[in-house]
Amino acid sequence: MICPKCHQPVQVTAGDCCPLCGFRLRPYRQRLQTIYTLGFAFFASTLIYSILVYFLDTRGVVRPLALPPVVPYVALVVAVLNLGLARRVGPPLEQLKTMAQLQQVFLVRMALVEAAAVLGVVIYVLTASLPWFVTFLAISWVGLLVVGSQMPHLGQRLAELAVEETSSRGDQ
Repeated sequence: MICPKCHQPVQVTAGDCCPLCGFRLRPYRQRLQTIYTLGFAFFASTLIYSILVYFLDTRGVVRPLALPPVVPYVALVVAVLNLGLARRVGPPLEQLKTMAQLQQVFLVRMALVEAAAVLGVVIYVLTASLPWFVTFLAISWVGLLVVGSQMPHLGQRLAELAVEETSSRGDQ
């Protein structure tokens, strides 16, 4: 791990402080691990939706409803708009003042992106069309990649906020 304060690589084995500068690493490390875990959980949930749809499709459980043909296209527009909204939700990372705010913005962005996969499951149940589900799943995965590509910047900002929060409390 890289210490956010002295920017030196450290191994945190005995305690939660950087051996070089004494910076408390535990709050930073916990937030970073939480963000990585949430990112993985959102991706894993889309895989679970895929498994669910696979079993529904192979068992022939779902029967298509008589819906207007425009319904999947409207849902597709909603899913694509969600991707755009996910990129713009919340203030820019540089304007966030706490690690908790940074984590909340990340969580909302990932949830908006995952909504495309959920919408895909709903459209599959309504239409029994596997190609529609795959389309929504692909949109969700593209969104996960876009939000995930911000992880280096997010980690850097998290480190800056960890140093700011610690110095404002008077800790090392």
